[in-house]
Amino acid sequence: MTKVNWAISESTSCFHAIDALRQGNRFLDEQIARDLHEPLTRLQSDLFDAGIDETVFWMHLLPLSVGIGSNRQLAELSIRKAAGDRGDFLVDILSRRITECEEAYRAAVSHDFTSPMDETAQLREKWEATGPTLLAAISRLTEDRLLIPQVDVVLVPPVVGSGGAAHLYYNSVRIESESGSKQNDQTWVVHLAWLIVQLRLTLPDFAEQIRRENLRRIGGLALLAVCLSAGQGLELITFDASATVQCARAWQVTNEVGDVEKLLEWWAAYATNRPTFQVGLAAIDEMLNGSR
Repeated sequence: MTKVNWAISESTSCFHAIDALRQGNRFLDEQIARDLHEPLTRLQSDLFDAGIDETVFWMHLLPLSVGIGSNRQLAELSIRKAAGDRGDFLVDILSRRITECEEAYRAAVSHDFTSPMDETAQLREKWEATGPTLLAAISRLTEDRLLIPQVDVVLVPPVVGSGGAAHLYYNSVRIESESGSKQNDQTWVVHLAWLIVQLRLTLPDFAEQIRRENLRRIGGLALLAVCLSAGQGLELITFDASATVQCARAWQVTNEVGDVEKLLEWWAAYATNRPTFQVGLAAIDEMLNGSR
């Protein structure tokens, strides 16, 4: 059974919103997007000038922000993970930019981070009612190895309505809470399960099947079909073409209907033949990328 540790973090909530803006997502409140635009642009400019890959920087900054209170320490470690040791001058610059992002976020939103425990408790109850059973169903459709022993789940306020991400090289995920969300209770549980099982995609047997830059998309698509099928079996969600397109877009896997059509074709073969998930990943990667 996967042990879930629930967490909240104002810093992670801030950077979740900034990352959503960076990726061009539509905000529930467009004023927040406008308020965050300037500090994001300054941070992006400094990363570009320093020759640091922006996507890689955010891949580390977001999960690290959960447990690091010092923005200087956060900047230093994120830089080191993304680009190696780059010296104190750049650390000073980026730590200021991180602080500016947090200040802009704090001014733009009205969330109270001092008393969020009521909603955390409610979401924990909803997860514990069906989440473990859903993960068990997912493992039966794939492999037991996809179930991580322990995961940190960071709840963040809704920004886009169905946002979240698996921090692939860390044992944590983030997911928007339900208040103001576009998702109902059961869809939220399936979404969280989908995020959690992605963390095992970094295991060598799985990761070696797919180029690193495609791992999140290809693995996310394959596991989307698995999770929707498992969720339908528990009467949590519908698994058909329409629902798959909707979840793929809302959960930021793909906006391409053609990708979903190939996914459903892959799932029909996978569910019939039941190869190892390792072989299944290689197959869907070939279907989606073989002709590209």
